[in-house]
Amino acid sequence: MQLPFCDIILLSWNNPHLLKNCVESVFKNTDSPARLIIVDNGSDPETVRYLRALKGTEILPVEVLLNTTNEGFAKGDNRGMKHSSAPYVCLLNNDTLVTRGWLRIMIEAAQSDSSIGIVNPASNSFGGGPAENNLASVEAYARSRMEPVRLIEMGSAIGFCFLIKRAVINAVGLLDERYEKAYYEDIDYCLSAKQAGFICVMATGAYVYHVEKASSGGKTKNVDFIQKNRRRFLNKWGDVQRLLFPLYLEEEWVRSERLAQTLRSLIQWTRTKHAFIDLFCHNPHGYSMRDLFEKSSLMEHADIRLISCGGSRALFPWRALRRALLKRKKPYGFYHSSQPKAARFFDKTRWLHRLQPLQLP
Repeated sequence: MQLPFCDIILLSWNNPHLLKNCVESVFKNTDSPARLIIVDNGSDPETVRYLRALKGTEILPVEVLLNTTNEGFAKGDNRGMKHSSAPYVCLLNNDTLVTRGWLRIMIEAAQSDSSIGIVNPASNSFGGGPAENNLASVEAYARSRMEPVRLIEMGSAIGFCFLIKRAVINAVGLLDERYEKAYYEDIDYCLSAKQAGFICVMATGAYVYHVEKASSGGKTKNVDFIQKNRRRFLNKWGDVQRLLFPLYLEEEWVRSERLAQTLRSLIQWTRTKHAFIDLFCHNPHGYSMRDLFEKSSLMEHADIRLISCGGSRALFPWRALRRALLKRKKPYGFYHSSQPKAARFFDKTRWLHRLQPLQLP
């Protein structure tokens, strides 16, 4: 089956060694119909000379758009998106290395469900990567982890490699250019896509290595523009909502329809919020998050996390309460449970933990 055409929009700013390695990997490992559109954000002369001399191929033509100044991620990517009319657009950083089948697998994932609007590949950004950041090592690592393609829903995708359906662009528009330079524009775009009825997923069979923070100049913690972007994001979307969900994962309950009903409710809540959920579980049978979603015939969700708690069943509610009280970094704001015993315990101790009860759909 012939796949639809995709425009790869590669945003470039200095770092010619990274850019050359990225472009080499794109030429070598792209096996679906595509065009490479490189948007350069006012790079140094060495980078510009390389771009002016760059030639595409019949399989992968190249167009270069040169900005005179560094317009930042949102404006730079938007220039490329305005230049594109393809049914798919892939935003790609210049500090990435792609591996065989990367684009094809993401497009096939997007085609598998009309609700999927944005796709990330698997990456070292999500854990797991090669020992060295050269193309040979990255390709060898990608081959070593080959497995059937699995889709995992995400609350928001990360913009280092970001496949977008044209339907999302038509519904949402372009990236919000009020974010300075970089950071938060990708999460913002995902939340807008979710509001329009789309979901974000990771296609595990595609692998793209990301030299994190390299395209923005290295260390970024506490940089003024990042703090400004964070405030802008929070003013627009509000604080992240974190939910503690205590559960007894007993075999009878896991096998029942109640598990699927619970997970469907949690998934639906994450689709309307910027939210993270911890299933804090008494888990004597050692179920994994993947087990629970597969038993319910649902797509796993990256922002719904299982935390297993050992010890006696009788002490489990107190252990859950202890977690609610002691989690100071990224604390919970809400609690809920679909099991009456756990819910009653948290209702009675609300004076102590001060979390808000949550009603799920």
